Amino acid sequence: MNRVNPKYVLRNHLAEVAIGKARGDAGLRDFSEVARLLKVLERPYDEQPQFESYAQEPPEWARTLELSCSS
Repeated sequence: MNRVNPKYVLRNHLAEVAIGKARGDAGLRDFSEVARLLKVLERPYDEQPQFESYAQEPPEWARTLELSCSS
């Protein structure tokens, strides 16, 4: 089962947080979250205990996020 189903996938809420930090929504632009996501997603099928939080269910605030291509 683990061979065909990755443990780590890019979820909307993970991308939203990384984009917000890189954009500088809270002040300075910070690309560290983008780098962390890239690192964990390079090995999506492997156990990576240091990134366990990236495999969890979305937080409550993210349950209603929707993807939109319109501006």
